[in-house]
Amino acid sequence: MKRDLNRVVFYSKQDLSGDRNLQHAEPIIENYDSSKVYEINEALELYQIKLYFDNELYRRVWNKETKEKYTGIVAEFWSTITSFFTTLSNENIANYFELIDYQYYDSFWTLISQLYTYKRISSNSLKEILKSNRFHVRQLLKQRNLVNHFSNIIKYYLLDSTESAELLLSQFEEDHILSEKPKLFFPNSLKESVKESMILKYLDSPNANLNYVKLVINSRIL
Repeated sequence: MKRDLNRVVFYSKQDLSGDRNLQHAEPIIENYDSSKVYEINEALELYQIKLYFDNELYRRVWNKETKEKYTGIVAEFWSTITSFFTTLSNENIANYFELIDYQYYDSFWTLISQLYTYKRISSNSLKEILKSNRFHVRQLLKQRNLVNHFSNIIKYYLLDSTESAELLLSQFEEDHILSEKPKLFFPNSLKESVKESMILKYLDSPNANLNYVKLVINSRIL
């Protein structure tokens, strides 16, 4: 699914696209209807707008009255967002996952974690999502609650994934070098000896990324 360039996305407080995104948010705020049944991308877009207001980021062209009006409307978004996520279940979560605009995957897993939706999701339902071509494990690894709750499933997924060694090395980089990247969490059942073996196997591979190889050499990780 291609990204809808008109959808609102919150990247960070420092991102320079804030004004453009808030401009796209204006008609959504103006037309917000708490009685409407929102689709998954619409609910996730409301969350993006809420993040701007949570961080007190506004358009410069908004006067005091406009900011107060919009702040009051956006305060109602959370109820709509949480109501939508209460509808997620074993029966529909995999289908909903296939509908998400790619820029909203991080927010999807964040809300699954924050709202404890994962407690209503079975291991088999998560396994179905893991099989999707649209699934990227890095987004899931940002959520400690999910990693702890689905520890064994994630562990075996990582053991079978060619991407895992790079994720481990990436986390090492984020832990030891100044970085604003979100921290990744790994299952406790993934022992250090296993992680080391995964990294060594990766480094011996002809397809190993040279940037990660240099990282290991420079840091003497092994």
